[in-house]
Amino acid sequence: MAFWRVETYTVAFARETTEQIGAVRVRQQAPWEAEVADVSVVSPHASASPFDHFEALTAQLAEHGWRPLVCGACVHFRRPFDDAPDNWKGVCTWGEPEDPVYIPTPRALLAPACHRFMFRETPMEIVPADEPIAASASTRADTEATIAIQASDAPHASLWQRFWQWVKRLWQSPAPAEEPFSHVGPRCPTCGVHTVVDARLTCGGGQTAVVCTLFHCTHCETTFFDTWNEALVETAPQEAARLYVIPPSLANVAVRMWRSCATPHNHTCDCQAHRWFAHFGQFLYQEGRRIEPRTHVSTI
Repeated sequence: MAFWRVETYTVAFARETTEQIGAVRVRQQAPWEAEVADVSVVSPHASASPFDHFEALTAQLAEHGWRPLVCGACVHFRRPFDDAPDNWKGVCTWGEPEDPVYIPTPRALLAPACHRFMFRETPMEIVPADEPIAASASTRADTEATIAIQASDAPHASLWQRFWQWVKRLWQSPAPAEEPFSHVGPRCPTCGVHTVVDARLTCGGGQTAVVCTLFHCTHCETTFFDTWNEALVETAPQEAARLYVIPPSLANVAVRMWRSCATPHNHTCDCQAHRWFAHFGQFLYQEGRRIEPRTHVSTI
């Protein structure tokens, strides 16, 4: 944890069916504080590890009926075997069915909950010392690794059809070069650090265009999926940008899909990657955990 004197993290809390935004203030080698509604609690031990601070805050908040909607409170989260005083990162063990080779990936205690979140009712489990763990920010996209795949599921063309397709391509103007995108993303809604863009893909065109962006925070290791709908910019600007938290396993799947398309910004492309991103964006709109953007960092 690269602390200043105090870092303030925006955290959602739940009580029964109610959710409310609060804050957790963390310090290195000092008590942590949590605030939500009219409740304020402080961890009792100044020299405790981040995981002990978190467990103490969680227990005190539970007495008031509040529970934090963060990775550290999830059943899929594990604390590291080597619990260093400045380490606040455990691992997410959730693996998507589409990601059969998933390796547990680092995630911070205060990373926001995703749609796979489930409250943990038992003490936090520890990652075995011999269990492999993926490197931080393992979903960073490699723009040189794109591989073109078949554009549709249509039957294979005959030799004669392929010949005429080749002749027509000779007379067509070359496709415009892909526009590079900035690897600097928006601020993380939880910790305020600028994120890193891993992938960006455009589905549809004109007023129906939806720009899907995948990015991650290098500080709290949260992965986000953003869908920007051009058709809603003027009529419903608050709905134009939809930002969701996703588990790292799904981020791995998204990056592999993005890499499989040679023209991710070609909105007319109907390849597997474009169809997957469009379907996934719609799934998150219906089932995902949406989070509000953050525009500033609060430090004391």
